[in-house]
Amino acid sequence: MLLAAVPACFTRHGSGATMKNSIPIPHPLAQPLRLGMSALMLAAAWLVIGSAVAQDKPAASGPGHTTAEQHNQLRANRGSPTAEQGKSRIDNGDSTLMRRMAESHLGEIQLAALAEEISTDPKIRTYAQTLLDDHYAALGELRKMAGDKGVVVPGGPDTDQAAAVAKLARLTGDEFNRQFVTSAGIEAHDQAVKLYDEAARRAKDEDLQAYAGKTGQVVAKHLQMAQQLQGTPPQASAQ
Repeated sequence: MLLAAVPACFTRHGSGATMKNSIPIPHPLAQPLRLGMSALMLAAAWLVIGSAVAQDKPAASGPGHTTAEQHNQLRANRGSPTAEQGKSRIDNGDSTLMRRMAESHLGEIQLAALAEEISTDPKIRTYAQTLLDDHYAALGELRKMAGDKGVVVPGGPDTDQAAAVAKLARLTGDEFNRQFVTSAGIEAHDQAVKLYDEAARRAKDEDLQAYAGKTGQVVAKHLQMAQQLQGTPPQASAQ
């Protein structure tokens, strides 16, 4: 029945039909077969390429992945101390001395800042500026040394010094000048001289000993200046 439907001008030739003038006519199943073979060949080619890329691709080293080289480095690091583990530490007594020194500096700085804000006496203001310059410099050096040795120093004066600052902040005029010389100049520096003398004698750390000896001379000079101011009647302020 199918052959009867083929026009007379067509004849069978192998797997395809041809016209009498030998022009090939594709078989109805030939095109799908060729497409199927092409798809299979393309898939096989991708498999070969993917296998080659996978062999050449380096191991992932992002989060959650560790290369063999990183494993070796981790194993090597286990036997060596880190920077934090190798950081030097000092005796507990030396740490306490350093904290007390920091509190002393901070107390003097706050008292001197009050004097510059409140007093109008040139001598008091000059003395206060000297205290600010010297104690700021000494505090900076102390903080650096403390950081190098793993010691955390306070960020403010002790309770007695804080009370002295609060008391002076309520005063003005000549009364402020007198109390400032007595409190910040003589009493505080008398205690500071004793502190640095103790540190120079008892500190086990050589750097702390050297710092105590040098800074002790500075605070002793501050004490002498305050004693001279106390012996001289302060100039009347404008307040």
